[in-house]
Amino acid sequence: MKKITLWITLAVAGISSGFSATQDESSFSTCECTDVSLNNFMIEFRPSYFYPLSNHFRKIFSGGVDYQLTVSCPVYWGQNERVRGISLFAAADYFSKDGHSTYLKDKTSITIVPVTLGVKYFFPPLGECVPVNVYVASGMKYYFVHTKNHSDYVKKRVNVNGMGGMIEVGAIGVVREHFVLDLFVSSSFRCFGAPSISSDTVESTGINVSSINAGGGVGYRF
Repeated sequence: MKKITLWITLAVAGISSGFSATQDESSFSTCECTDVSLNNFMIEFRPSYFYPLSNHFRKIFSGGVDYQLTVSCPVYWGQNERVRGISLFAAADYFSKDGHSTYLKDKTSITIVPVTLGVKYFFPPLGECVPVNVYVASGMKYYFVHTKNHSDYVKKRVNVNGMGGMIEVGAIGVVREHFVLDLFVSSSFRCFGAPSISSDTVESTGINVSSINAGGGVGYRF
């Protein structure tokens, strides 16, 4: 009886120690392979849905797909987590859409190409071994806007450009060490006044290209 009790005691002790070692090893390997640091140079392709804030814009063109290419670079490589989350970024967008004038239904088209420079801040990861970082961003957005109209009562071609701004919130996660997935919502704002023309029969109107964009992206971090 004593031998059986001894064997049971040794077996339980062995299983317990083996489970503990396995658990520790598993935890270590899991945390080791999910590096959540985003302190790297990154490039991303980020399509999104462009929702115009202007009711007039929506009546003519509605919304559409916006395509963006973004690069970001950290400004600090030290150990301070609060400072390490700061990155500079640059982005270029492309949005183009056909539409019709509100009254005569004449064909019209618009192309918007903004270039953005700004700052992103990546908060620490959501968990000890969860490779997802919430971030906020803000920047200056310089717009190049081109419209083409097929009506005799408005200016045929209009090219305007000027400075606007943007704010953004999102969440980005690491996939397979070097690849990232990104979800975001941003708001951009810029309103152009009506260009001056010397004609009594041709109308000139302003254009508000402010928008809310919601989308996702895939990227590579170096």
